[in-house]
Amino acid sequence: AVAGYPSYLEMMREMQRIGTPFFEGGVGPEQADEWRSRLEQNFQSIRCPVQYQVELAIHYLSGDAHLWWRAIAGRRAFWTWSDFVGEFDSQYFPQEARDRFSMR
Repeated sequence: AVAGYPSYLEMMREMQRIGTPFFEGGVGPEQADEWRSRLEQNFQSIRCPVQYQVELAIHYLSGDAHLWWRAIAGRRAFWTWSDFVGEFDSQYFPQEARDRFSMR
């Protein structure tokens, strides 16, 4: 690790320590949005460097969500956080659900 810069494993341990939940898919859009928001909140809490975020998010996918990721992972050589969020939202929190959500 670069001096003064946390390692990936340190970040993974911190994510576990603060109780980051796994996401399996097969839930409604609100739960998907809640998981993503919680993940982003946890990244902020532990000051997670942006280059670890996609990999850490993938670590917290299981079941159907992990299969979904395996099916799309090859679409890009490099994934940014906004790439990941875009794909995640189109799969689990589609635009019509976001529209309904924001009308509340």
